[in-house]
Amino acid sequence: MGRYRYSGRIREHRVIAERALGRALPKRAHVHHVDGDGQNNSPSNLVICEDSAYHHLLHVRQRTLARGGDPNTQRYCPSCKQVVVKEDFYMRQSGPQANHPVDVCKGCSIERVRRHQGYFGEKRSRSKLTLADVLLIRASSCPVSAVAAQFRVSDTHVRRIKRGESWR
Repeated sequence: MGRYRYSGRIREHRVIAERALGRALPKRAHVHHVDGDGQNNSPSNLVICEDSAYHHLLHVRQRTLARGGDPNTQRYCPSCKQVVVKEDFYMRQSGPQANHPVDVCKGCSIERVRRHQGYFGEKRSRSKLTLADVLLIRASSCPVSAVAAQFRVSDTHVRRIKRGESWR
């Protein structure tokens, strides 16, 4: 039972799920609360999910159902707060989530891109460099690591600035 301690608390739902299953849960398994109440650890309220991706899918389907949609043909977009057909979501092209839909619908994705177009360089809220710094970096003949240390950025960032890939 010691392996179910998390921040000093016992993860009781995992212990109950193991008892119902009759054996230890697989290492990557997640336990889902059907009614959404994390305190309701009744065995009839728990579903054992093979991994976090399946657990996430259950939550996505529940959100769609809760808003009157059909989880087989529709999804809920948290950005525009609408239930839309699944075809209105872009699919991820690569990475561990390849062929899974992105979290917001196509309309909201396009709007997000439009809102953020042109936000590079000093216009970005967390930019470490000013235009004057970039001009100094481009003109510098010092080693990349020295320039990076001087401006408190990574070597890669300095190389990208010098090649024109960053700070156009």
